[in-house]
Amino acid sequence: MENILTELNPYKAVLFGSYAYGEVGDDSDIDLIVVLDKDGIPKDFDERVANYSSVKKYFTFLKRKVPMDLIVYTRQEWDNFMKADNSFTREVLEKGEVLV
Repeated sequence: MENILTELNPYKAVLFGSYAYGEVGDDSDIDLIVVLDKDGIPKDFDERVANYSSVKKYFTFLKRKVPMDLIVYTRQEWDNFMKADNSFTREVLEKGEVLV
């Protein structure tokens, strides 16, 4: 994954879930948030899909071996995520492993 992230060069990448917490089992998948080094919030669904697709292609080979849940944010979306007061945000911020 390190090689993929080096090539992708995101603003930030955070691993969370079983792989980050050392609780990997047969049913485990990779849970990853990738924050693009990009301003603003996507204007529409097509722009959001384009952002996701620009990241997903880097993980195609890995996803063939291990199921993966990939979340893609821009910097502004990440800032909004960090300000949210919900259990998912707290879990990622408190227990997630920052890779980049």
